[in-house]
Amino acid sequence: MLLRYGLLALTLTACGGAESVGYKPPPGGGGGGGGGGGFSASVSISGTAYAPGDVSVKAGGTVTWTNNDPVTHSVTSDATGGFTSDLSGTMTDPYGGMGGGGSFQHTFSSAGTFTYHCNYHATMHGTVTVTP
Repeated sequence: MLLRYGLLALTLTACGGAESVGYKPPPGGGGGGGGGGGFSASVSISGTAYAPGDVSVKAGGTVTWTNNDPVTHSVTSDATGGFTSDLSGTMTDPYGGMGGGGSFQHTFSSAGTFTYHCNYHATMHGTVTVTP
């Protein structure tokens, strides 16, 4: 009987151990930090900062910014003619601001590095890296 259990233990060890039975790796390989380069990413605006400040998506991916602060913020591309939180043209705020609880989405169609800032707070900056 002891020999039978010993062989079972040896077999489990040789096959990766009992801990690997039914193991599934975390989705996206664990990711973390600035996102795993998928087709979507989320940025929280809180404490007068973009969190995370740097995100990555694949071309065709969408980034969503949500203002969790009680004050107005914007998401404004550093490039002239780039994305801004007033893409719809319906906001009356000339700085493209969104009040607390507001959100903004932008889909990035091509690869590149896109920097942005808040028109209201000079210390707020972020980067979206888009991979092919």
